[in-house]
Amino acid sequence: MNKPLLSNFIEYDDVIGKNILDIASGTGIISVEFTRSKANLTAIDLTPKAVEMTKKNLHLRSLPGKVYEMDTQNMKFKNNSFNYVCAHRCLMHMPSIDKAIKEIYRVMSKDAKVYAWIYNKGWYFWFGIIFLRELLFLNLFKYKFNITKLTSRYTDGYKIGGNEYTKFFSKKEMKNKFIKAGFQNVKTFVVYNPIEF
Repeated sequence: MNKPLLSNFIEYDDVIGKNILDIASGTGIISVEFTRSKANLTAIDLTPKAVEMTKKNLHLRSLPGKVYEMDTQNMKFKNNSFNYVCAHRCLMHMPSIDKAIKEIYRVMSKDAKVYAWIYNKGWYFWFGIIFLRELLFLNLFKYKFNITKLTSRYTDGYKIGGNEYTKFFSKKEMKNKFIKAGFQNVKTFVVYNPIEF
């Protein structure tokens, strides 16, 4: 039997009948999993194209859900609106990640949970980007010692010139950011991707 996408991290049985916020929905693949699990879905994305794709993905499967064009760093939702928030592969692309995390905390109910997936400042960051691309390939000068420009260039979309903004964080840095925003019981762990080699 096929398990829902990200079921290693998201307990879909816990979202039945709950108000879910899917941040940076993209093509809507995670939004689809939430609605299939009988959750009350609200999805947001910063780009009109992603909003259109998420709506289309839900429509093609005859699944319900509300989808809005919205910036996570400045959400228009009322306080305590959601029981679960999914922020998969998006927070590290937000210039004000601290503001985004505070906004997530604001819109979550008291007993809510959040799942966030962020680039780890581990071996790939230090070896693949800092050592290999910055020092050996001499990009240190090309990007004028700007680490964020370098990480943006060599992560998402590197074959077409990179991403506009990408940062890496250690487990400790991210845990502190969530705790500072008010979260409790913050658990962090690293998931290694074998294709990074």
